[in-house]
Amino acid sequence: MCTYNGEKYLRAQLESILTQTYTNFELVIVDDASGDRTVEILKEFAARDKRITYQVNAETLGYNRNFEKALRLCSSEFIAISDQDDIWLSHKLMTLYPYITGDTLLVHSYNAEFKNDDPSITFVNASRVRFKGNNTRQLLFYNTISGHASMINRKLLSFALPFPPGVYYDWWMGLNASIHGMVQLHPEALVLHRQHTRNASHIPANLPAKDIREIFFTDRIALLETLARLPGIRQTDQDILERLIALLKKERGKNFSFPVFFFFLKHARSAFYYRKKSPMLFYYIKYSFKKARLKVKYWT
Repeated sequence: MCTYNGEKYLRAQLESILTQTYTNFELVIVDDASGDRTVEILKEFAARDKRITYQVNAETLGYNRNFEKALRLCSSEFIAISDQDDIWLSHKLMTLYPYITGDTLLVHSYNAEFKNDDPSITFVNASRVRFKGNNTRQLLFYNTISGHASMINRKLLSFALPFPPGVYYDWWMGLNASIHGMVQLHPEALVLHRQHTRNASHIPANLPAKDIREIFFTDRIALLETLARLPGIRQTDQDILERLIALLKKERGKNFSFPVFFFFLKHARSAFYYRKKSPMLFYYIKYSFKKARLKVKYWT
C-alpha cells in the first residue's frame, strides 16, 4: 500500500485488509511524505498488528516511484496492491491467489465503484470487458487492469521494474505480464473503489479546450513512444504503435482525421476489445469515428 495525505479514508481500508479471510500476509506500506495525520494512523495500526510494516519518505516521490519502492520492499511470492481509500471484500486475497499458477504473472478482478462516503451504493461497469490472456496488442491500445484490483507473482518485478515515467504502473505491469506470461481475470468485483474529486486528471480543467487537447496529446504521444520501446514487444505491435504516433503528431490539431478513422477501423478488434456491445461492426465504426474527432473525452 502507498499512502499520501489519506487520513480521511485510510482506517476503513486498513480494517478491510486486516480482516481478510486469508490471514498469512505482510502489509507493507510506504507513505509519500504526508502532511496530515496519515503517519499517526499507520503508527497506531502497526502497534496493534505485527503484520504491518511502514516507511515514511523524506520527500515526495510521486505515484509511480512510491509504488515501485513499496513493491521492492515486499518479500512474499505473491503481492496484492492496495490504494489507501478503497475497501476490500473480505475474501479478496483468498479468491485471487489460487489463480497464479503456471505462467500466470498477474491476476485481477472487477471492482465496484462508489462515490465519496457511501460504500452501500456501488456500481460495477460490466459494459467494459477486462483484459485477460497474452494479446499484448490489446493492452497497448487501452488498459483495463487496475492495480488496486490486482495480485502479481513477484517474478513479474524482474521484468517490470523500474517503472518508466509517464506510464501508470499498473498498465506497465499488465503489459509485461502479457509479454512474459499470462494475465488471468476473476469475474467478481472484489474491491469497492472509491471515486472522489482527488481522482481527477493532472490537467487543469480551467484551461481552454484547445490547450487541454494539446497537453493531452503531447502526453499521449510520449506515452506511446515509451510503449513502443517496451522490451520484448513484437515487431508488428511496435510498427502499429509507430504508425499511430506518426498520425497523432500530424493530425492532432484537426477536428476530424480520416487517416485516424481508417487506422482505428483497421485495428478495431484490438483497439476496442473492451467494448461489450453488438453488432460489433456498427460499434467499430462508431468508436473509430469518435477517435477520429480527436477530442480528449474520446481518448480517456
